[in-house]
Amino acid sequence: MTIFSAQKRPRTKADACDFLCAGAQKAGTTWLWANLGQHPQVKMPLVKEVHYFDRLYLGTDIPTNVDQHREAALACAAKLKGAEAADFRAIAQGCDAPDDGWYRRLFAQRGGKFSGDITPAYLCLGLRGVQHVQRLSPNLRVIILVRDPQSRMTSGLAMSMARNPGRIPMRILENWQFQERGNYAAHIPIWDHIFGDQVRYIPFGRIRTAPRDVLAEVEAHIGLESFGGYENPAQVHNSFPPAEGLAAGVLQRIEQIAARQSAYLLERFGADFCAEI
Repeated sequence: MTIFSAQKRPRTKADACDFLCAGAQKAGTTWLWANLGQHPQVKMPLVKEVHYFDRLYLGTDIPTNVDQHREAALACAAKLKGAEAADFRAIAQGCDAPDDGWYRRLFAQRGGKFSGDITPAYLCLGLRGVQHVQRLSPNLRVIILVRDPQSRMTSGLAMSMARNPGRIPMRILENWQFQERGNYAAHIPIWDHIFGDQVRYIPFGRIRTAPRDVLAEVEAHIGLESFGGYENPAQVHNSFPPAEGLAAGVLQRIEQIAARQSAYLLERFGADFCAEI
């Protein structure tokens, strides 16, 4: 077993949050949320996917996510008094038109604990979006989970079809945002450029084969102490089996899109890393 040592790093009021998982979609972000939330040094935000930066830079509109934030904030406010209650009421009031102040409030009451944003759509924010992330949290530690492009697209397609019965598979595939959420070749260089060594890339397959090692690696990257109390870290979360009966043209299109991404990942990370994605 590989042993990782927690690294001390600066934590200042300048940082809106301490860590951020920027995707990719269908690459283990729900697993990471479920496990990090158990760590005694971590206080997660109200809702798993904050969707702040992608609302600004990708035009994401998820009413259910807005409602979840509002309801959770009001529930917290009802249990508190004074300034703490007022902060949560401000979060609830700002859900429809969030700004940087709103985003900071989501993490403001973490105290001495670490808190972070796990939103897979952030992978494809583009240069201006990633620069905005850095302005709010210059000391941020970033985690990007990398899954085999073809498997990731197949799983994402199955999820979209399950959640939106009747949608035509090829139309889902050709949606620009669906493709961008796994466009490693376009977006990993941006995260590298802006955050450099503050980014840790983890192959998805390692979550299945060595989940505790992955958690140790994440702990060390964020700056957490080692924690041995994770409950069932091997549990699979939010998994969607491949859709059945897909037309040959759909499967060929998936292979075509995935081929470019696979070639990039091999060049960027090497064969050993890619063998685990």
